[in-house]
Parts: sequence; structure tokens; C-alpha cells
Amino acid sequence: MVPPSGLDFLRGVNEVNIQQTVELVDILAYVESENRFEVKVPQGETLYIAAESSSQTQRMCCASNRGFEMRLYDQSRQEAIRLNRKLACSSWLFGCCLQELEVYSDVDLYTGSVIQEWTIAAPLFQLRNSSGQIIYRMTGPSSATTCCGSNYQAKFDILSPDCTNNVGSIVHAWDSLFSGYNLAVTFPTIEVTSEMKAVILGAAFLLEYMYFETSKRRGLASALTCGSC
Repeated sequence: MVPPSGLDFLRGVNEVNIQQTVELVDILAYVESENRFEVKVPQGETLYIAAESSSQTQRMCCASNRGFEMRLYDQSRQEAIRLNRKLACSSWLFGCCLQELEVYSDVDLYTGSVIQEWTIAAPLFQLRNSSGQIIYRMTGPSSATTCCGSNYQAKFDILSPDCTNNVGSIVHAWDSLFSGYNLAVTFPTIEVTSEMKAVILGAAFLLEYMYFETSKRRGLASALTCGSC
């Protein structure tokens, strides 16, 4: 029997949690470090370890807007998924420079993309397959903002292409067992491929950087500073 690898770990999985591993030195450092995450079945095994690769210059000057390459490694320590995000402004004011993230599997196999749509209301994203077809759309609360960095809790709905049916979700909330914030991803259950699950994971990571990373970093740093007074 061939052991599972790559996207095989997503087959039959309906929910995953994405948890960031944070070191004290990372919180207090002037220049942000490259992030690390675990992708886990709720209260279960770790499916992937995610490691960011980005330039120190962009981490220092562009913070959470930075471009990055995120590699997800499976239990055999083989690269299963790769996410590529280019440097772009997160504000809706700059409609010519919207967010886009490309998803690859099996090292270099193009799998799909997450593309931000320009809107002045609730944030809206397209989740596309490798052929460029919109398989899902994703929308969040109108209060979501990338400018103030204060969105500790929020829910983004995964919708059908025409936005009429809610088929899944990505929720950023406090996890009491983990004692920290994480992203809870609920995948669609009807006719969803492992490839599109990988695209949805990519969408979750994009949301983490656009809406939550800066606020969590500031909150943890403030808590540590106050705790030492």
C-alpha cells in the first residue's frame, strides 16, 4: 500500500485549523520574521507544516503586505503545496493593485488562484481552478479592514460562483485549547476536489496576512509589555 502524500492528505477532510507557531523573539523583534504554521485536523493530527520564505526588506518595509512564497510540507516532509503572493497594497482604494495568490501542487503543477475583486463594500475574492474558471467566491464582513489591523475575530463565507449558496467558511477566532487565535477552515462538501481544497487553504493564508497578522502581532506585544510592568 502506497502511503499518502501531497494533496492526498486533504481527501475526506472536511475541516482544518491553521495555527501559527510564534516565538517570543519574533513578537518583540523590530523586523518581522518569516512565519511558520501548522495545518491540522481539529483536535487531531498535523497534515502540513507551512513555512514562509520572503525578503527581509519587504518584511521590514511592507509588513503584512509583503510578497512571499509559502511551502506546505506533508508528513513525509515532501513539498505538497506552494503559495505565491506578490507584493501588493491591501487597501480597496488601490483598485489597480489588488491581491492575488497562486497555488501550486506537486512542486510546480499550477492548481489555481485567489484573486481579490475591487469593491467598496464587503471584501470579495474569486477562487479559481487551474483553467481560470471561478469555482467559488469568498466574502467577508463589511467591517473587515486592512488599514486598522483590529480584526481579531471574523468570518469569511465561501460561496457558489453566483454568490447564492453558502458552501463553506473560513473563521478567524480564539481557540481555548490552543490558547491562541487560529483559522478554522470548513471545506465545501459537494463535488469539491483536493485541488480546490488547496486553493481554499491558499485563501485562508491570504486572509491571515491581509487582515489578522498585524493586529495579532501588536496585541501579543502589548500583552507582553503590560505583563512586564
